[in-house]
Amino acid sequence: MRTAALVVAAAMFAACNAVGPEEVQLAPAAPATNTGFIAFSTAGNRAKLFLPASQPPDGRSLLVVADAAARDGTNGVIRYVLLPANADPIAVGADGDDVVVADAALPRAFILGATSEAVRATVPLPAGAVVFPVSDNQLYASGVAVDAGRRRAWLSTSLGAAEIDLDAHAVTTVWPAPPSENFAYDPVTRRLYLPFYLCDPAGLDPCDPYAQPGGPDLTDSLTVVDLASRKTYAVVDPAAVDTHAPLGFEPDAVAIDPGLGVAAIPTEEPPVLQIVEQAAAILDDGTRTAGIPVRLSVALPTPLFSTLTVDPRTHLALVAEEGGPGILFVDLALAKVGTAHVTEFAMPTLPDLGDWATRVDPHGATVGVVDGRPQAFLVNLERTWIARIDLLKVAALASFDQSGFVDAVSYLLAPVAPPP
Repeated sequence: MRTAALVVAAAMFAACNAVGPEEVQLAPAAPATNTGFIAFSTAGNRAKLFLPASQPPDGRSLLVVADAAARDGTNGVIRYVLLPANADPIAVGADGDDVVVADAALPRAFILGATSEAVRATVPLPAGAVVFPVSDNQLYASGVAVDAGRRRAWLSTSLGAAEIDLDAHAVTTVWPAPPSENFAYDPVTRRLYLPFYLCDPAGLDPCDPYAQPGGPDLTDSLTVVDLASRKTYAVVDPAAVDTHAPLGFEPDAVAIDPGLGVAAIPTEEPPVLQIVEQAAAILDDGTRTAGIPVRLSVALPTPLFSTLTVDPRTHLALVAEEGGPGILFVDLALAKVGTAHVTEFAMPTLPDLGDWATRVDPHGATVGVVDGRPQAFLVNLERTWIARIDLLKVAALASFDQSGFVDAVSYLLAPVAPPP
């Protein structure tokens, strides 16, 4: 693991030498656009994190509700929410007072109240939904995006992106697309971006038409669902080095900065972070394909740097190393104009003196605002600790400064639940 700045510039955040971190001009608060294992909510005027618990030996299925503002090194658990029998919660999304949890074990999802911290409803997935592979997991759904204002949520399933009516407690639409491990929702453009790498001419039915006669011959790419026009598009690039994978192989995740109109997509081969500008996308209604020119390709240290979240206030993209301590930040405001400003760190030692290792798939990363300060959150491999990273402090670091980064990180304990 290298612990040096990949690119050193005069400042990591525009004008941070001229003003202190408290004076940085921030965009309005917005929910995370990426999906994954953990979600943030401020419903009831309290900053909370929702994530699947490390399961106790008695077999209960539990969701952790954690205090996002808990003191460094303390137990952040507010409560454990008991889910219906035989559940295996695998992904969580939240917006406003709505929390939606995907079940890996059975074709269903759960709707909770963020304020009440209680299950409101169980929503069955559409008939025909089957398990699909995500790394070493077999899941019925992966990734959850929630738009409380529009009363909708989305999960990636074997049939495509399943849209849930939050009031009717039912799936109302399925947007055909290959299964996606960690997709993104842009509430500004009202589009879903679903990266996929599971397609093979002899592979899963959900890849049709991506790897079937009559459709784009894609194994690894991105599906764009335009919810406003109710159309889906497959991203292609006839000029790509390998047209089967126009963005690169194994695009593992995507996150969006709606204010900048920029999306970030990590690929594992080659290990790069692709920065694309959404406004430059060309959508072809005749072929249902999309062209999205890459604005910038940022080299990543290894293919394991694929856990991703984006903060829309500081415009920082956080990329973490799956199963390891590595972490780096990319300034998307500079990336949009073609400048690669990347600074790499190592996560500090845990309060129990153990080494940090970031959770693998689905990814455990999100952002939120605590006491007026934008924060990023990561889940460790064992689900026992949550890292909280003060992004204003990170933005104020002019270059690689491991001691300064350590000061920006605090840890919340999320232990295994005790017996009932």
